[in-house]
Amino acid sequence: MRWIRRAIAVGAVLALLSTSTWTVAQDETGLVHRFGKVVRTVGPGFHLSLPWPMERIEKLKTAVSRSMPVGFTYMEQLGAENMDPTRREWLTGDTNIVKMEVTLNYTITDPVQYLYGMSNLANGLSRDLVLRRIAEAAMTESIAVMGVDEVLSTGKTQLRNEVMSRVQAQAVASQLGITLTSFNLTEVAPPPEVQNAFNEVTSAKSYREQQLSEAKGARFTALPFARAEADRIVQQAETERTEILSRAQGWAKAFHALSESMQQNRALGMQRMWLQSIEDILGRARVTVLPRVPAGKSERFYLPTK
Repeated sequence: MRWIRRAIAVGAVLALLSTSTWTVAQDETGLVHRFGKVVRTVGPGFHLSLPWPMERIEKLKTAVSRSMPVGFTYMEQLGAENMDPTRREWLTGDTNIVKMEVTLNYTITDPVQYLYGMSNLANGLSRDLVLRRIAEAAMTESIAVMGVDEVLSTGKTQLRNEVMSRVQAQAVASQLGITLTSFNLTEVAPPPEVQNAFNEVTSAKSYREQQLSEAKGARFTALPFARAEADRIVQQAETERTEILSRAQGWAKAFHALSESMQQNRALGMQRMWLQSIEDILGRARVTVLPRVPAGKSERFYLPTK
């Protein structure tokens, strides 16, 4: 009987020791429960606790990145029977519909809050579903102030930053105990029903931008030549103006001198005008010298017309 008692005592000690020693892996955090209440957290390594049922350690992987798909993809993974494809469609600020699939990546930074801090769990909502609804609300608010062109092209970075900021702030307020590490837009496109029409509009806009770019290029190429031609015309006009003005001034001086000479001696002035006229006429005249023809003979000469 004594050895049976000893065996029972040894078994009891071993049982107590088995519930008092714990090993927490490198990617885990341990939550120490004392009579059902979390009293502390422990990191990776070997740990001792009071034997069960006084204390127990709950392990939670906190060093791994977790993913949360937002939209129709998540419903597919849950295997829901009535899947609604519109759950991944959002309305932009210019009343266009865009189809988006998003994946949130996060890590657990507060294990106690992650397991016990969310009041929504009392309503039967899972942690992932709470995070999904927060992300959907943040995306709805952010996309509602953006145009469809911005969402599909240059506004993705802005959208990503705004949604991450909104989701993280709401996650802290809801005591989710997580920190977002990335926000991935896995698909951003118009709905399939209007994809062709949207492609046509996009092609038209691209063609318009191309034509506008080519027109600007042609303008920049032609503008220097046009300016050079304009400068040349202005310079030529200035030269002609100077020449005409110079001639007019010369004529005015000559007329003034002639007027003075006419007033002093009219006969001398008339003679001067006659000589100037003869000089001008002879200066423009062409002189042709003909050979002498003997008396009583006639010759025919052909004068040049020019």
